[in-house]
Amino acid sequence: MGSPRVGKSALINALCGGKNRAETSPSLNSCTKKVTCYVLENNQQQTPNIKPFKINFYDTPGIESWKDGFGQDTMIKIIEETNPLCFIFCASPGAFADLKQLRPVLHYCQTKDIFCALVCTNMWSGTSRDNVIREFEEQLQFFGNKNEKFSKQSHSPNPHKVTFFGRGALCTMVNSLEYYDPDLSDQRKPVQGIDELIHGIMEALDHEKLLGWCYTVLYRRTYWEKISQQISGFFSLKFTIAVCGSARVGKSTLVNALCGKQVARTSNINDNTTSIEYSITIYDTPGIESWTEQHVRSYFSKIMEKSKPLCIIYCASPGSFARLDQLQWLVDNCIKSNIFCALVCTNKYSGGVEKRTQVLKDFHSLLTNYHGMTRDESNVKYYGNVALCTAVNSIVYEDRELGVRKEVEGINELIFGILSSLKDDKIVGWCYAVADNQSFWATMQSQLIKFFEISQQVVTKFLDEHGKDIVKTLMPLILAALKRKL
Repeated sequence: MGSPRVGKSALINALCGGKNRAETSPSLNSCTKKVTCYVLENNQQQTPNIKPFKINFYDTPGIESWKDGFGQDTMIKIIEETNPLCFIFCASPGAFADLKQLRPVLHYCQTKDIFCALVCTNMWSGTSRDNVIREFEEQLQFFGNKNEKFSKQSHSPNPHKVTFFGRGALCTMVNSLEYYDPDLSDQRKPVQGIDELIHGIMEALDHEKLLGWCYTVLYRRTYWEKISQQISGFFSLKFTIAVCGSARVGKSTLVNALCGKQVARTSNINDNTTSIEYSITIYDTPGIESWTEQHVRSYFSKIMEKSKPLCIIYCASPGSFARLDQLQWLVDNCIKSNIFCALVCTNKYSGGVEKRTQVLKDFHSLLTNYHGMTRDESNVKYYGNVALCTAVNSIVYEDRELGVRKEVEGINELIFGILSSLKDDKIVGWCYAVADNQSFWATMQSQLIKFFEISQQVVTKFLDEHGKDIVKTLMPLILAALKRKL
């Protein structure tokens, strides 16, 4: 809503990703003569078993008269009739609006839990844009604490600002179309602020309203291309993961299986794997040859001091050797340092069922000293949010003389187990560590959607629109979900 000729229809088209839903014109006459509903909807035939969606954009005629409370009455009436998930009020530099009539509308939206966005449109069309924002900020103060957020712009050294007030409102400037006035300057001003406006509203909404907003901006490709970078900047991505254990237990092979690609240097002879730091900073450590107290404690202290990992994955295969008292010291120090522990029986088929069972029993016995087992799902035992244990087969196991072949097992469940046990920004580091593991993202898609409270409908539509690259589809949604929780 807003006065005539302030670019309301152009803003609708920009939000929808350039799909010209609303009619626009440079004429003095306003294109929108009455309240017009523009509909975004999908074709149910293209997406079997998924409920169709329909998004209604109500583009209102400009409020030409503000006499006798007409503007206030008009806006409240439209809001009552449409029950929107958000209310966007537009004003461009030089436009007129009676802000005294806007204030009751904002109060009404607050009582109805309708998010409010006050937007200075056509930001380059006049020099009074900063005045518009100052007046908007005065109107929104009653929503709560003021919080300014800035986003870097590729075309300008000046960042773009979005100002939030509590959880219910924001104000910002936008340029819905490229601005160019050759009589004024040879400089062109690109579209600006649309993606920041989208994201500001995205952060504030929850549940069905968030689903509706995701559908609304589904075709705004520039937003979904930017969101990972925008949100990644919010988190610290300097995470490390340490994989350790005795020699020849398959640590490097496990690293490759977790990452979904060949990143660790592996060997088929008895030389040790040297410490290697990867781009996601995974430390694949040399095997522990000596389990003396001094050696073990010195060894792990160096790892902890150097890498400060978000989790430590300890590997033991059936028949391998380890001193349980020294392993207990490691787990104890990890838990005290808030480092998640995953005890993994690697090469699970290499030593027989008896030895495999014993490794898992030893792991279970050790971990119950710190926390009782809280659940056992998909062959992964969880001990609160401090540790887990499981068995995996990182590569195909084949014994032709016995006529036995076992495929890779347990890797996806291990990845999800660690992911679901970590907190806050540590989840981000883990997601990036396994970002190239296509098997995990495809196989565990439903579990991820449930864990992050992402709608299946949203994911399905994003796959339809942005291709079948599941990681690129899920990662922005996961990061957005995480950021809302922090």
